[in-house]
Amino acid sequence: MTAMREHKNFWDKNAGRYDRFMRKDRAAYEEMYKLIRPVVKAKTVLELATGTGLIAKHIVNAAAHIEATDASAEMIAEAKRDKRSAKLHFSVQDMFRLPYADKSFNCGDRVQRTAHRAAAGESPCKKSSGF
Repeated sequence: MTAMREHKNFWDKNAGRYDRFMRKDRAAYEEMYKLIRPVVKAKTVLELATGTGLIAKHIVNAAAHIEATDASAEMIAEAKRDKRSAKLHFSVQDMFRLPYADKSFNCGDRVQRTAHRAAAGESPCKKSSGF
């Protein structure tokens, strides 16, 4: 079994308890949302490795649209249970074989990395010209 398949199986098995575990550090997540919202404001965003969509759901009102993807079907099923906006779409995708046309998004990356870049004063979007 490949390492990628093992990771996917781990996330599939733990999808139901992921949000409970992650919400234990609510204050840190609130700070991350504050950093990310201005970066995604009015942009079409691709989020890779969205998991249960915890971050995407909290920043979607700032964005024009968020396409949130994950390799784990179980994580995406959890994400869809509490979808909060028509501007947010969840799908199961392999981040190495994405089906989107070039220049489909203004900003994209793992959202947590976007927050780290913004906090460090770096360009938060992976490619500002779209990809």
